[in-house]
Amino acid sequence: MNKKISLLCVGLACLGALIGADQYNRYQTRIEAGKPFIPIEGKHYQVISKSEEVNALLTKLGVKEGETFEIMSYTCPACKSMEPMLDFFEAKGVPIQKFQIGMDTLPLAEAEYFVKEKSASNLNAFRKEMFIKMLSSAPAHEKITFAKQIPLEYGLSLDDLAAFDVKATTYKQLTLALADKLQVTHTPTIYVAGQYELIQKNHDSFEQFSKTFEHALNLGKPASVPEAEQK
Repeated sequence: MNKKISLLCVGLACLGALIGADQYNRYQTRIEAGKPFIPIEGKHYQVISKSEEVNALLTKLGVKEGETFEIMSYTCPACKSMEPMLDFFEAKGVPIQKFQIGMDTLPLAEAEYFVKEKSASNLNAFRKEMFIKMLSSAPAHEKITFAKQIPLEYGLSLDDLAAFDVKATTYKQLTLALADKLQVTHTPTIYVAGQYELIQKNHDSFEQFSKTFEHALNLGKPASVPEAEQK
C-alpha cells in the first residue's frame, strides 16, 4: 500500500510540475507579447557579404549602391501579400528594385523587362495584373499567352518586343544568376539598403516586418559627420 501511495505522489508531483511549467510558459508568452518589438540582428535580419560577382550582377541590373531590392515571383502568394508594405516604403521615397524569378516555362521576367524599359511608370499596374493572373487557376497555356501579350497593353508594339527580345532573355539570365549567387531559397527575399537580408520566418506580423525594414533602412544610412570635423 505504501508503495502505491508513493508512486501516486510521484505521479501527482510530476503532473503538477508539468502544469506549472505550462502555466509559466504561457505567462512568459504573454510577457513577450506585451514587450515592444525590437529587431535583432541574426534573428530578424542579417548582414550579407556581397562578392564581386554579386556586385557586378547588381550593376548590370541597374541596382545602385545602397539600394533596396527584392527577389520575388508572380506565382508566389507571399510576394503578393508583401506588396502593400513595399508600396508604403516606396511612397515614402525608398526606391525598391524587384526581380522576378521562378517558373521557367512562363515568360514572366521577360514581360517585366519590356514594361520596365518602355513603360516604367506603369510598373505597379502591370504587377497587379500579373499577380492576379499568375495566382489564378487559369491553365498554363493561358498564363503564357497573357504574359506574352500584356506588354502590348502598356504601349509596347510588336516591333518593340522583337527589338528587346535578346535583352529580355539576358535580363532573365541575370536575375536567375543573382538569386543563385545570393543563395536565395525562397520568395520573397528582401535586401534592405542592399546589405540587410530580412528573415521572414522570424516575424509574427507585417507590422513587425515593417519595423525591421525601417530599422535596416536606418542602419544603411551613411553616418553623419559632426560639424566640428567638417571644418
